[in-house]
Amino acid sequence: MRITGGEFCGRNLAVPKSDAIRPTQDRVRESVFAMLAPEIADADFLDLFAGSGSVGLEALSRGAKRATFIEASPRHIKSLKTNLETILKETLSLRSEVFVADAYRWIARYAGSGFDIVFADPPYALGEEKGYASVLATLAERGVVRAGGVFVAEMTAVQRAEETPGWELLRLESASGGKRMRKDLNELKTLGKTVEASKDYDPNMLEAFSNAHPSRDYWVTFTAPEFTTLCPKTGQPDFATLTIRYIPGAKLVESKSLKLYLFGFRNHGDFHEDVINVIYNDLFKLLKPKYLEVYGKFAARGGISIDPFVNGATGAKYKALAAKRFDAWAGVRD
Repeated sequence: MRITGGEFCGRNLAVPKSDAIRPTQDRVRESVFAMLAPEIADADFLDLFAGSGSVGLEALSRGAKRATFIEASPRHIKSLKTNLETILKETLSLRSEVFVADAYRWIARYAGSGFDIVFADPPYALGEEKGYASVLATLAERGVVRAGGVFVAEMTAVQRAEETPGWELLRLESASGGKRMRKDLNELKTLGKTVEASKDYDPNMLEAFSNAHPSRDYWVTFTAPEFTTLCPKTGQPDFATLTIRYIPGAKLVESKSLKLYLFGFRNHGDFHEDVINVIYNDLFKLLKPKYLEVYGKFAARGGISIDPFVNGATGAKYKALAAKRFDAWAGVRD
């Protein structure tokens, strides 16, 4: 058994040989975390019936801030602690906590500040016997799941997810279906709606949604070949091909909101250099990306063209990339 993604991807896990433990398989964990990807960054994660700790460690590998593990078996606790010590090393005490306890009793006595994600994979016989309606009621009553948090339960084919008051049932299909949770879609105000573009520059037009693959580096590029702004002195239009390129972190910019945001510059007077820096600042504030660059290739006016370029990053790895790309920037027009 191994970790399937993120910081510790490929690391092997110790699993005790026991009929009482049924580790969540690699394929299932990969599917579950594909669904949870929009929620996992900086999350407080609770792994009930933790066994070897594979699920909680997967969460930490993919960006969770901290994981709490609940396991009743001393034998399984030994493997769990071995895995934590081997993989987390010096960050063990900062990123994990282990309780030797019955999971049902532990949540019934819980008195903390809650978790963003709670995962439960009990032995099948126990899960079928107890069901989840009472568990959901206890989780809500004791504040184990924070407002807006997620509870994920693995169950047998004969079990059915139950509609429970106070809970929104997000998924009915098997985890192998590969669909992702998208609670943040409901928060987008422009996508799929008729929205009038702002008559002037308005950074509040920008919207973002969760990145489903935050542990993977990939490029996103937007090209606006008809970007328009105004000369701040004469009010005459200036035309440019605008290129925005970034490596996302936890968030991605929603493209319709970006389009409406850029439209606002059509009636906005500012110098070329300032416009490019303003766009960079607004996107960096919204997204907190790993890396971002904005380039404006403006049409010549009075026989002179201006091509502003700005870039920046978060974290040592991406700051090194930003410095390399900036040093290599020649400003030569394509």
